[in-house]
Amino acid sequence: MNKTILAGLVVNAGAINSVSDNQDVINFTLLTSDSYTDKEGVQKENTQYHECSLFMPKGKAEHTASLLNKGRVLELEGKLKTGKVRDGKTREGTPMKFVNKGIIVNRIKKWGSKGTDKAAATNTDTAAA
Repeated sequence: MNKTILAGLVVNAGAINSVSDNQDVINFTLLTSDSYTDKEGVQKENTQYHECSLFMPKGKAEHTASLLNKGRVLELEGKLKTGKVRDGKTREGTPMKFVNKGIIVNRIKKWGSKGTDKAAATNTDTAAA
């Protein structure tokens, strides 16, 4: 089973691309973050960016994409997709290998506005086609 549930903030607004004559894809980036205390008692934060793709019927994607603006809180359900390994650098400039990972979104379970928490998000369900 390949099932992922994520809650986070939209950091790149939804962009629509045409896949076929009857299907569009909305691509956006979701930021998730969690914090923990390491062995030395120092508070650490782990932030991840997730490239998300939501496939929808032609003509239905415009409204959903207009709601996927920067700062929007989302809870979504989908599946993981692993891509190719690519070369890159860390923030400090150290060479590193990255694996392009993405989420194929099946549905957006909750919508919230900028600055709201997961519990305050509205429970509207947007299913992918």
